Amino acid sequence: MKTKLFQYSKGYDYKEYEAMCNLFKGVELPFLKEYDINRLLAEYIFCLSMSRIPIGVKSTVRRFLGGMFTYPFKVKNADKSETAFIFTGDGEGRPDYIDCLERLASQCENSSLYIINRKNPKFSFKHIFSFIFELIWAIKLNRIVKDFNISFDMAVSLYRTASETSYLKKLLLQNEPKRMVTFCDQWSVESAVTQIMKKRGVLTATLQHGNGTEIFYGCCSDYYLANSKSSKDNALIAGLNEKNVIITGPMKYAGDRFEYKTKTRITNIGIVFDGAQNFENNIEMLETIHQALDGSDVKCLIRFHPNNKREDYKPYIKETDIICDDLAEFEKSIDICIVYNSSMYTDMIYKKILVYRFKNGKVDLFPEINDRGFSTAPQLNDLLKQITENFELFKKQQDGLFDLFYGESCKPDSYRNFFDVIFR
Repeated sequence: MKTKLFQYSKGYDYKEYEAMCNLFKGVELPFLKEYDINRLLAEYIFCLSMSRIPIGVKSTVRRFLGGMFTYPFKVKNADKSETAFIFTGDGEGRPDYIDCLERLASQCENSSLYIINRKNPKFSFKHIFSFIFELIWAIKLNRIVKDFNISFDMAVSLYRTASETSYLKKLLLQNEPKRMVTFCDQWSVESAVTQIMKKRGVLTATLQHGNGTEIFYGCCSDYYLANSKSSKDNALIAGLNEKNVIITGPMKYAGDRFEYKTKTRITNIGIVFDGAQNFENNIEMLETIHQALDGSDVKCLIRFHPNNKREDYKPYIKETDIICDDLAEFEKSIDICIVYNSSMYTDMIYKKILVYRFKNGKVDLFPEINDRGFSTAPQLNDLLKQITENFELFKKQQDGLFDLFYGESCKPDSYRNFFDVIFR
């Protein structure tokens, strides 16, 4: 359920989202005066406006009870505390995020890792009195929200953020890092700890794990490490300072070097689905590819998005289709990759794997890019034929996309260079 206060006139629009967050700009709440409340609420407002969290008494009570617990952190190399890397996301659901963080830490000398452990929450009696704080905050927030259930749910979110941040702050101050890198300072806890540590003179940076179209509003670090030029452009639209936005490439490939593998025959096509709200577009893409490959021995290797409900896709998957959950195996096995608007598009360009977009004209996150794509089965067949007949031409075209997306300054050692030279 959404209220009119947190609705878009048509889909997601950054300006509308920014306006929602700005409603709370300058709001001061007792015991939270060291934070920018509008930044702490940015993640919650984004999820609420995109209908990603349930709103109702039962859901609020469940989150309230969850606030009685604190999540511990697993700290690695605490003695090497010059640069602290922070992760407060879902490491169980997205172990690839942990892999990315560990990879980046290996690019930075004297670094430590603080990774939240969401499997073993710890109950604390001090949270018994959280209701008092949350009630006071909810009353004040409701002057803006005009819906007490949502206001109280917001207050519960703020308490959980403040509680977890207080615990993390103590761990950090024990080891006194000079610099701090958050996985995503648009997540509420990482936004909060960034605000606190900046006030204590710690230099901060935050990473990008999406395709550059994410929420942005909550970003408050000194540096934002974008994975592409378009990501940087989106960050600038959201008001970030250009000199503090550095293009470093996809963090999961930091330090890696890639080369094209010439294809004279297409045997396996990789298909990457978009997230939860693109079911119809994903199915249209899959059926178009199936139609193009009808009667051939070319196989489809399908990679689901973590938010896809796989049971919904079963009626559309053919017996010959192969579901590929192992990313390394997927990339190694495919001859070309087809996406809709997935961040895998720019990843494939970076990894020098030929990639093309299904363009049905409904959603386009890269409207300014004049790239090759298809919308019909005959167009895809023509594309496949041309690739095998003149692979070098298509490789050259994709190299042009690399320069367009990443720029000549983006190298395998871009992260190491940032940590060694700029982040000092």
